[in-house]
Amino acid sequence: YHEANIIVNTIVVYHSLNLRKYYRRVFIVKDCSSESLKKILLKFNPKKISFLLGSGFAEKFDDPNFFCNKYNFGNSIEVNNTIKSKDFFKILRKNKINFPQISFKNHKKNWIVKGQKSYGSLSVKKINTLNYILKDNEYSQRFIQGKVISVQFISENKKIKIISICEQINLKDEYTIDYLVTKDITNTYKNKIFKLIEKLTSIFDLNGLNSVELISEKKKYFLIEINSRPGLGINIVGKLNGGPFFSKKKKDMKKKILVTKIIYANKKLTINQRMIKFFKKFFDLKKFSELPNLGDIIKVNQPLCLIHISAENIELLKKEMSNTTQLIERIESMQNEK
Repeated sequence: YHEANIIVNTIVVYHSLNLRKYYRRVFIVKDCSSESLKKILLKFNPKKISFLLGSGFAEKFDDPNFFCNKYNFGNSIEVNNTIKSKDFFKILRKNKINFPQISFKNHKKNWIVKGQKSYGSLSVKKINTLNYILKDNEYSQRFIQGKVISVQFISENKKIKIISICEQINLKDEYTIDYLVTKDITNTYKNKIFKLIEKLTSIFDLNGLNSVELISEKKKYFLIEINSRPGLGINIVGKLNGGPFFSKKKKDMKKKILVTKIIYANKKLTINQRMIKFFKKFFDLKKFSELPNLGDIIKVNQPLCLIHISAENIELLKKEMSNTTQLIERIESMQNEK
């Protein structure tokens, strides 16, 4: 939206270092709840603003009347609510769309437990015991150990445009995301994906930038979830499509491999002035985003930032990743420096 010269105000929970360079005003809230969001939005006239709900807010904002039918760059509140409800699975089953078995009553051994309004792999856990009692907002789902594909697409008036197909690499715990990397697939599989997304778009009336996650098992593909708002792949979408709009022509990246990786802290960090100076000097804004601010506390295994890499081949990609790792190690070594 910044590149499209659209003036944007943003409401965030995590205030990244360079956020103010891209937005007119930045508002920081304590959480993604409807109450926190409304408190800021009431400073504006909801009848006169266009809006887009991002990760966290889209899952939790449940008042369809608040925006008074003003222009929404994304999906309607009703669509977001349906996708994060029990009805979602009933609709999938009715339309014969494969998804891993679920249970809202009993947890089964070696299945995973998910929150109905989970996002970014939050509220997802693997519980091996049978005596776990599911909470009202949780369900149990059969765990499939296979390759996860993340597909980013834009929909407008039920027409779709697939922007990127990525392999989603998870950490050793099997469901926390490590990184997305663009992937070449066969035309046969591309056609299957296109038909599935076309069907999902029609069923749920999807609009704007969305993504779906699929997992394979014995040559059969299952829908894990629909992310009915911008997600981790937004940087890849920007590079390939030039923005989050349907009308943009797809850019020629000359078959480059694109990666967005989450950097998790290996130790507890309190961001000091020396780290900030290092960020500003060595962390290219085209390669790094979501950088922390002075005084932020990053706990072990919490996200420190995102890195965005493009390379013409695997060897160059590994070199870029290695260079990035060295920068992160240098930051972590500054913990006890003033």
